Amino acid sequence: FPHCYCKGDGMKKFYKFPLKTKFFFSMSSLITMTVLLLFFGIFFVFYGYFMAFQTDASSNQLRAVKNQLDFYLTSMDQYASMIVSDPTVQWNVRDYNTASFSYTESDRTALRTQMRKFLQSTPYIHSATIYGIDQTSITTTAIVSLPALPLSGLPKRGPLFTTGKKYSNYQFTEKVDALSMIRPFFEIDSGALLGYIELTITEEDISALYRSNSSATSRFFVTDSQGTVVSTDGSRPLNSVYSYAGQYTGRTSGSFFSKEGTICFVTYVDILDWYIINEIKLTAFFLPLLFILLICILITVV
Repeated sequence: FPHCYCKGDGMKKFYKFPLKTKFFFSMSSLITMTVLLLFFGIFFVFYGYFMAFQTDASSNQLRAVKNQLDFYLTSMDQYASMIVSDPTVQWNVRDYNTASFSYTESDRTALRTQMRKFLQSTPYIHSATIYGIDQTSITTTAIVSLPALPLSGLPKRGPLFTTGKKYSNYQFTEKVDALSMIRPFFEIDSGALLGYIELTITEEDISALYRSNSSATSRFFVTDSQGTVVSTDGSRPLNSVYSYAGQYTGRTSGSFFSKEGTICFVTYVDILDWYIINEIKLTAFFLPLLFILLICILITVV
């Protein structure tokens, strides 16, 4: 019969080794198994702890961004109400609707000045624009105005939030992405429709809410319900379509893993039907575990 190596042969050879060799193999095997068990135990405990810690931290960050964005939206509506309730604004717009042909530039200047009195302490508001009942712009606090409302279907009561382009207040020939709130307003005495008011904040002011929290492993951006990126820290192009938009639906918050090696935490903004996303690279989770693995290997070798 040809010679074959089997387990029994290996054990016989092992028994023939000197005592110190058998002791070395036994202790090294025991230490290796112990270190492996220790590593896997640390791996699961550390991963669970780090995941819970990161989930809480990301949720708190997203909640803070959402609350600040909600504050912006609420204050826009409140400032709009104060502006259109002002007697000077009411009289001025009523005069435009009654005889727009006799409406002078000094009337526009007076209306613009009155509007700026309300907005001078709110730097995050890009501009306020008042439109007449014919939907034509009467005046605006922006440096460069758009002549008419960009929408065909206007709210009957409002407010309505929409995204679009506005001229920059700093680079007059350039347009910037912006979020606008449009709502109708009415004559205080009769309740008749007087016109529409539009308040705008730029995408830059929205992204400033979370840009300071971005890092090489943690990025933030905002998408609408269709997955279009409407605000970003620069990690994704504006107006691009987020390929994992189908992973989050409905009016809830949560998290999901992507095929790009990231875990994404999502918070829903019900007023806008938007989603704020914090995308974290999984290397942020596993890099500390790599150091633990190297330490375990070093212990085993020693």
